[in-house]
Amino acid sequence: MLYSALALAVVLAVAAMSLSVSQSPPPAIAELAPAPVERITDAPLDQSSELGTGDGGGGGGGIATTTTTAPILQAGVTTTIPPIRPPRVRRCVGDPPRQTEDPQSPPCVSWTGTDNGGATTKGVTAEEIRVAVPTGDGNLNRHYLALQSYFNSRYELYGRKLRLVPFKFAGIHVQCSAMKADAIKVADELDAFASIFYANQRGAETCYYDELARRGVMSMQSAPNGPPSGGEASLEAMAPYQWSYVPSLDKIMRGLGDLICKSMASGPAIYARGLQREAPVRKFGLVQEIPARGAAPVDRTPLESVLRGCNVPVNTLEQDAGSGDNAHREGIARQAIIRFKNDGVTSVICLCESYYLANLFGSASLEGFFPEWLIQNYQSQDNDGGMNDLPFEEQKRQVFGLRSFPKILPRAENAYWAALREADPTFPPGTFVYSPVYWDLLVLASGIQMAGPALTPQAFQSGLFRTKFPNPGCGGPPLYQGCVGFGPGNHTMVQDFMLVWYDRGRRPRDTDPEFGGHAAGGYCYVNDGRRYRPGQLPSSARFFDTCQ
Repeated sequence: MLYSALALAVVLAVAAMSLSVSQSPPPAIAELAPAPVERITDAPLDQSSELGTGDGGGGGGGIATTTTTAPILQAGVTTTIPPIRPPRVRRCVGDPPRQTEDPQSPPCVSWTGTDNGGATTKGVTAEEIRVAVPTGDGNLNRHYLALQSYFNSRYELYGRKLRLVPFKFAGIHVQCSAMKADAIKVADELDAFASIFYANQRGAETCYYDELARRGVMSMQSAPNGPPSGGEASLEAMAPYQWSYVPSLDKIMRGLGDLICKSMASGPAIYARGLQREAPVRKFGLVQEIPARGAAPVDRTPLESVLRGCNVPVNTLEQDAGSGDNAHREGIARQAIIRFKNDGVTSVICLCESYYLANLFGSASLEGFFPEWLIQNYQSQDNDGGMNDLPFEEQKRQVFGLRSFPKILPRAENAYWAALREADPTFPPGTFVYSPVYWDLLVLASGIQMAGPALTPQAFQSGLFRTKFPNPGCGGPPLYQGCVGFGPGNHTMVQDFMLVWYDRGRRPRDTDPEFGGHAAGGYCYVNDGRRYRPGQLPSSARFFDTCQ
């Protein structure tokens, strides 16, 4: 009886222990152990790296999955677990997926993390990224506010928001010292991460951008007056702080040289008029406007180097057209025209502001000189509206050349207009058909997205350099958008251009509100707007006959 009682006690004890082990809860530390909480969703199926190796993939500068360690509960200590934001899954567009409907947008990224690293660099906090906006009155208009809202809602900024911070800039055509003072204000008082484009200073804008770079502030330089005047070498020297949507001027110069060598060097000036058309072979003249106020002159050597390679001489004239009143500008324009006419020049290139081009037009008409005028996008020469505003139609009918700005499309096909209306559905049509503000924010938001949560200027550059943009159908129909992408030695988003001809009478759509309501006249597009890189231009002597 005694042994039976002991045996029963042992059985009951073992049973109790079994129930206790199987039913006891796990330790409290397991409930709060580290777990992956950040991920990228809606990526292409064939991606295998941070943002993938398949089409549309690219580098991310630290966007890959990470872990966040939660606090551990201790006896007698009260801790608070940070609230977890609800997941944000971005809606991707296309295949391979890109961020927005704009065909120039980067690969799609969606982040569901909770820790973006906080204040990772100058002008950046856990909540915002400060972006300086030079304006005439120091305020943001409806246009800026709509684009700010659009990029904040559609791009992956890792829990942060772009905050556009306006300031009243020094003015138009001011001294280099005044531009530097504005840059110091942006860096020290506004504490900005980046700035969008500065006002037109006739090529002297580099005073502002270079001072920003010296103070660790990035700049997006897609101003309405065209590309950075210093070229890619200047952007590289200031890396990773200076960027542009449109190609830098050295790329445009090489493209213009390629056009001349392939299609114009050995034949007559068939697009000139009067005596200039009767010359058996073209003869080229180049006017270079020397910027005033302490800025370095535009480097014309990329153009001259290409032309030397095909044995094309250029009659070059440097002029200080950036200072003095209009009478001064008219006087030196007259000197250039008389020299070119006497030297038998048939085709003129002007590295100058478009308004000085008007001075040259006027002097040419007075002298009975009707050459071909070869334009490019430095200082707004390929801007439809800018050319429309210039007088002397008898000269403008011989204007043609390269355009790197996007083709003007109906509003329904315009990515910029779609962005405005998505953010502000009642935004008035007005005359907006494209916007350097949109382009600058496109470059900026793309770089921030591809940099990852730990945002710095260096991560910005690394992310863009390793990113392969989807580029659906770039360079051709239906949208003829420029092909985009970055890489070592390439700090501009667009690398190509189209051929354009100014035509006053053949484009009735210029008065159509769907195209911005321009006055009659504007640029028509060779081959309907097909885009070319240097080395790809047509070799036909009558390439502009296909202008549509």
